[in-house]
Amino acid sequence: MPRIPCSYCGERSRDKLAQIYMWWYASEGDRVAYRLWCCAGCAADRWAKILQISNSTSTGEPTCIGCGGLLESDDSVVYLNLYLPKQTAREYELDLDAPCAAKICADTSDFGKRLENRGAEVQGPRSSAPEPSPWDSLEL
Repeated sequence: MPRIPCSYCGERSRDKLAQIYMWWYASEGDRVAYRLWCCAGCAADRWAKILQISNSTSTGEPTCIGCGGLLESDDSVVYLNLYLPKQTAREYELDLDAPCAAKICADTSDFGKRLENRGAEVQGPRSSAPEPSPWDSLEL
C-alpha cells in the first residue's frame, strides 16, 4: 500500500496516485506552486470536467473554463501538469476569470504542499511541436 495519502480525501489507495503540479503568478509577479497527490476518485470528482473543457477547442470568444463567462480584463491563468500513473505527462493552461481562479488557487493551497520558488521564468505548457532546425531549410 502506498505511504502517501491522497491530498484531497486522505485515503491510502492500493492503486498508484496521480501527481498534480499547479502554479500561477501572484500579483507581485512571484510564481506560486503546489504539488498534490490524487487518487482516481478525487481526480474524477475534482478535475475531470474542467480538464476535458480545457482540452476542447473553441472558435468563439475566449471564455472561462470554470464558469463559462466571457474572459475580458480579469483573465487569470493557472498552469497544471498532471502525471497519471504509467502515462505521459499532460500539461494544461487553464484560462479562468478572476473569481474561478481564486477558488481553484484557494482549494489548491488548502490541500496541496507549497513548493519553493525555484526562480522559473517559463510560463505555461511547453509546445508539443518540435523547434525548427537550421537543417530543415536545406534540401539535401
